[in-house]
Amino acid sequence: MLNTLTYRKYQSSDASFLEDIIRKTWDYDRFCSADTAKRMAHLYLMNCLCEQSYTQVALNGDTPVGIIMARAKKEKTKFQFKIPRICAELAMLCRRQDRSVIKIFGGIHSIDQELLNNRKTDYDGEIVFFALNASCRGMGVGKELFTRAIHYFKDCEVKNFYLYTDSSCNYGFYEHQGMKRCGEKSCHVPVGLENTMSFYLYEYQIA
Repeated sequence: MLNTLTYRKYQSSDASFLEDIIRKTWDYDRFCSADTAKRMAHLYLMNCLCEQSYTQVALNGDTPVGIIMARAKKEKTKFQFKIPRICAELAMLCRRQDRSVIKIFGGIHSIDQELLNNRKTDYDGEIVFFALNASCRGMGVGKELFTRAIHYFKDCEVKNFYLYTDSSCNYGFYEHQGMKRCGEKSCHVPVGLENTMSFYLYEYQIA
């Protein structure tokens, strides 16, 4: 149930709440131990924070329930997250199971990069990360976060931007917001069991 919704920039105190959303959204615990899932969610969040130039967190009362991160090509990314990201990666590299999970996600990153390279379009911006607590979906929180990112892009004179998503996510949301699917690839991803997933590239032209 939603109480008072507010929006602000990311703060370090948000990390544990957002890592829990990441962990549950992609069901990390399905293919690795709880400890590995926790470390992977932390590393994923740090990776995204290193790539963004804009954040907005949705709060239900005092609790973070969603976040969007965006990057305008001409804006600088956030250097202060680079050392925490390196520490998070080193913490995983010293553990065998963690290394296997990192390898899986490295393969997914390669697929995303392939989709972008095949598109051969010079984008001005990117939605780096976008996730909501499952209990808040369908209540307008995601649309508000997306709209705020659009306003940021307009302020930065961004003309077009892209994002990566996959078939495990609610990718239909992006189509409802006017984004166009411009790349797709299906492949087997070894996450516990052999699964076939589809990976998508979406783009948006700002009028």
